[in-house]
Amino acid sequence: MSVLATIPARAGSKGVKGKNMREINGLSLVDRVVKSALGVSKCDGGTKAVISTDIEEIHLGRYKHLPPDTGRFIISHPRPPELCTDTALAWDVWQDAVKSAEKHFNRSWEYHLYLEPTSPCRTNEDIQECIQFIINEQNSVCTVSESPIHPKKIFELVENKFHPQHSFHQFHIPVRYREKLEDGFYNNQPRQSYFKRYIKNGICYACTDKRMKTANTMLDPDTYFHIIDRPVINIDREEDFLYAEALLDKRE
Repeated sequence: MSVLATIPARAGSKGVKGKNMREINGLSLVDRVVKSALGVSKCDGGTKAVISTDIEEIHLGRYKHLPPDTGRFIISHPRPPELCTDTALAWDVWQDAVKSAEKHFNRSWEYHLYLEPTSPCRTNEDIQECIQFIINEQNSVCTVSESPIHPKKIFELVENKFHPQHSFHQFHIPVRYREKLEDGFYNNQPRQSYFKRYIKNGICYACTDKRMKTANTMLDPDTYFHIIDRPVINIDREEDFLYAEALLDKRE
């Protein structure tokens, strides 16, 4: 079994400046995800990894608290400027990095991982489980967590009026809980009547090499969604670092 892990680490971030190089308990987010990627077991010759980045410090190979031979297993790929924008698609970044790694190592891999540094609460078991799903004939896998906020509770402001993002029909709200208010939304159902909804958590995406070479989207109707049933965080704001540190303190 051969695995290539792609690690996207862009310098620009509107929420938290330089967040990918920020440290939690002495390890930067990039160091943490590199450690996770190289810790995948049962791989022929060890997992290889490619960091798609425009961060100079990463290009110089400065990985704190990691083994000195880390450079044998990981390369830094200079991400093209057009893939460093806020509108760049993750799938394009992933495919670009894989092509670079194939050229550098002069080989291909059976399976591919996409591990976001901003999800530092992943475990090696999370990654191994995703790989196992792929081995068991899933073409692609995406980890998800239960959403803390149900879409039924989300509204948008249009011309000084709040409008629901979705109709109650999409959420299977029982008829007895439907009550149309004057402002147009249905708001008379208890939380327990909602079906669970899930969000991507960035812990792991995985796919086969065939899908990497033929698909044009990150996810498709056949993607298997692997539920991570414990608290995790995908860092996007300053306060998320505090929550991530608390979660990791409890685990480590």
